[in-house]
Amino acid sequence: MSSLFNFGFTSRTNKSKVEFSDSEASKVEEFTSEEPEGSKAGSSGESSRTVELGQYGETSAASSKSVSLGAEGLDLGSKDSGPKQPDLASYPQIKVGGKNRSFNKAWYNQFTWLEYSVSNDAAFCYSCRIFPSVLGHKERNFTENGVNQWKKAIEKFRKHSESESHKTSFSRWQHYLQSLTEGSITSKISAHHSQEVKSNWAYLTQISQIIIFLTRQGLALRGDNENVDSLNRGNFLELCSLITDVNPAFGERIKAMPLNATYLSTEIQNELLNTTAEIIREQIAEEVNSAGLATIIVDESKDTSSKEQISICLRYADYKEAEGYILHEEFLDFHEADDLDAKSLSDQILREVGKLGLRNVDIVGQCYDGASVMSGHVNGVQARLKEHFPNAQYVHCHAHRLNLVLVDICKNVSSAGEFFVLLEALYVFMTRSLVHKVFVNFQQRDKARVKELVRLSDTRWVCRYQSLSTLRTRYRYVVEVLEYFCDSQDTKRDPKLVVEARGLLNQVMSVSFVTHLEVLMTLLSHSQALSEILQASDTNLGNAVTMINTVLSIVEETRASGWPDLVQGITQICEENNIPTMPQLKRRRKQQEFEDSVLMSPTGHRNQPEGESSADILDDLRVNIFLPILDAFKSEMTRRFSVSNIAIMRGVDGLLSPSSVNFLKHDAVGPFVDLYADSLDVDNRLLKAEMAMARQIILNDNEQKDPGTSEPPGRNITHSFSSMEKLIPFANLPNLWKATQLVLTLPVSSAVCERSFSAMKYIKNYLRSTMSNQRLSDLGVIYVSGGRSKELQKNPVEVVKKFSQREKRTRIHLF
Repeated sequence: MSSLFNFGFTSRTNKSKVEFSDSEASKVEEFTSEEPEGSKAGSSGESSRTVELGQYGETSAASSKSVSLGAEGLDLGSKDSGPKQPDLASYPQIKVGGKNRSFNKAWYNQFTWLEYSVSNDAAFCYSCRIFPSVLGHKERNFTENGVNQWKKAIEKFRKHSESESHKTSFSRWQHYLQSLTEGSITSKISAHHSQEVKSNWAYLTQISQIIIFLTRQGLALRGDNENVDSLNRGNFLELCSLITDVNPAFGERIKAMPLNATYLSTEIQNELLNTTAEIIREQIAEEVNSAGLATIIVDESKDTSSKEQISICLRYADYKEAEGYILHEEFLDFHEADDLDAKSLSDQILREVGKLGLRNVDIVGQCYDGASVMSGHVNGVQARLKEHFPNAQYVHCHAHRLNLVLVDICKNVSSAGEFFVLLEALYVFMTRSLVHKVFVNFQQRDKARVKELVRLSDTRWVCRYQSLSTLRTRYRYVVEVLEYFCDSQDTKRDPKLVVEARGLLNQVMSVSFVTHLEVLMTLLSHSQALSEILQASDTNLGNAVTMINTVLSIVEETRASGWPDLVQGITQICEENNIPTMPQLKRRRKQQEFEDSVLMSPTGHRNQPEGESSADILDDLRVNIFLPILDAFKSEMTRRFSVSNIAIMRGVDGLLSPSSVNFLKHDAVGPFVDLYADSLDVDNRLLKAEMAMARQIILNDNEQKDPGTSEPPGRNITHSFSSMEKLIPFANLPNLWKATQLVLTLPVSSAVCERSFSAMKYIKNYLRSTMSNQRLSDLGVIYVSGGRSKELQKNPVEVVKKFSQREKRTRIHLF
């Protein structure tokens, strides 16, 4: 049974009818319904199709146009799919001039732009249809109507190929194909580049983490021999090798890097160290800019290569809404001092502070030791910095002052100075190898914890408390060791050692030595506590003044009533170690001529005054040791910590000392605010009103907590500073808090510089004494700023980003 597909082609002269055989109709149906191509033809007995075209044997252009389905309705290719070139087993035939003619699929190879519409049995030009020429001329038979004059098809195709419009459209088609190819290559290159950049960032991130980790631990990065065959290539390369074992991707990345660009060299280490340190300095600078007020703190010390290093630090109070004011003392830089005169030092300080790029920051204080080159009020560093920062009030480091107090005690009380000389000699004797072994054995014999005597510090006198404390707890063993070496019966014993032991034992086994030990331990215990507070990074002048006054009060109380307690301690030590509290009387021999006589009355001087007792001896110790030492301490404390600037101290007292009668009193704070009028944008009249409000708020709060208090109004101010911050929000009393910020910013001591010098000893030890100053400074910033560097170690993206922006890098792509 045959099926008939009728396509009506209306001509100007007649009507033509196209008939398909069953197999041909099936082919057309399969293609138009997008069934798989290449279906087999039907049986050989298929009926042929008859086409009636009229007497001319071909269709005119007009007739072709009349049968067009429109470009949108044809089964032709799109811009994305390319030319539609169906490969059929046979194509519909048209009888022309007595011969059957049809489309020939071989034309696809000859004309690549050719496409065939099965539904319309016509050929089209893909390039002219999809990429029409901009010249304005186009052949509509090849773009809209289609060509089905198969007798002269090749001639028409060739003629069309040579037309200018076709050449233009074909060229546009080829350019489009080329852009697709190039776009694909570009995308592949881009994807590869992105993957390479990602890999490089991961690689440098790991390297940065290793460098920051080693620096935070105070460990050296480089090794003495970093060759591949070296057993120890240094901490950095060895740690890289260790990480390779647990992170193979890191190891593969190292192998993939060029040998001359592994980014493991000393130069890259220095760059990453400097980058990390610069980020930390920028963080500090940002906080200082936010605070608006800062203090410069400077000190000087020698490193292991005997170079004079200046440590430059900043102190500021950063306000956090949830936490209030947070005090910061931040280390900035080590700088080698070429000269130690005031001009050179001040120039270096100004240069280093200038590198931070501070904006609208007022330097309100400067803190150094008491050396004349630093503290000189005419040509000293403090005077020169005041020329640039007029409000920078000089504060002599309180910790240095306390140290000088103890030095002066030893100068003014000779017995105290002699006592410390004796302690130094005792330490030297006890640390000799032979003596030290016996000292340890005696402690182990009694199953006591082995404690070593502590050497006296020449610069940190307050630390001598630890030396005295250790001697006090191990006094019995020290005496036993001295007695052991006093025995001269052993011929193998060094006579010089015996003589030294006897001399030391005679001094140590005396009530005078024990009295000095007890008195100075008591005094140094108070000094130790005061020193720790003065050196704390979060202390302020209010705390310092309060603690100084407290220690003075304690010393006065001890002087008045503390001697009996000390006597108990002295007596206990003497009894435990068989030390006589009274001089031993020597029995006088009778003269030979009086041997048979009875002595009725002694002749000559007596060994002990009549009526003198142990009480008299202890009173003598009180008068000659106890009182002079305490009086000297009080005198030097008063002199060293005298109020050099009444306005500042009264301002501190009025803002940070809740126990003071001047607390929150404008009479005390007003002159201080006037002194810093240029630094503070504070209205004194509003400040007075705010202080009155704050004082009343605190009094009301105290009354609610303790309604039964008997203290008069205005005296019951017991809030600590932290409590006041919570009770009185910043936004409510801005002028009061600005004045408070200024007081908090003022320096107390240069201990932050001392801490940086302690770090310097770890960083630039005798094995690393050739380190450059820039590397030392960067290592110091990372090591001292432990909290900041730890965050960068966890997430070093900012380090890698800043490192990538420092200079153009041709051997590693980071962007």
